[in-house]
Parts: sequence; structure tokens; C-alpha cells
Amino acid sequence: APEFAPEPAPAPVVYSEASESVPVESIPESETPASGSKVVVAAGDTLFDLATERGLTWQQVWDMNPQIVNPDQILVGDVINL
Repeated sequence: APEFAPEPAPAPVVYSEASESVPVESIPESETPASGSKVVVAAGDTLFDLATERGLTWQQVWDMNPQIVNPDQILVGDVINL
């Protein structure tokens, strides 16, 4: 019987607690810190995107950040260890 790969998990989504749009400074790609550093979540960031930019999976980033209860809900301003 052929083996089927499991479907990939959906990418986590960032939610903002603010009801209105708040300008947030993003880290330009050229200044993105390497693994072993921290990053502040900006509007539009996801664990998936933050991880893949650094050659990691979102699951690895979640494992490194026990303060993240739900990987589908990271908030603008959260500090993520990478």
C-alpha cells in the first residue's frame, strides 16, 4: 500500500489585541536576527514565517517558547526566542 504523508499543519496566525491598526516596526529581512536570538512579533508575523526565515519549523520555534500556549495566537509585541 502506498504511504501517504500527513497534511501539513496550518500556519499559525498573529492576532492583535488592539481594535485599531497600530503601527509596529518590523525587522527588515537584511537585519533579521539569526537563530539563538529573540524577535518581537510585528503585525502580520506568524510562527511559520518567523521560523522559515531562519531555517526552522514553526513547531521547533513553539518548542523553544513555552510561554506560547497556542501557536495559532501570537500577539504583536510578544518576544519569541529563535
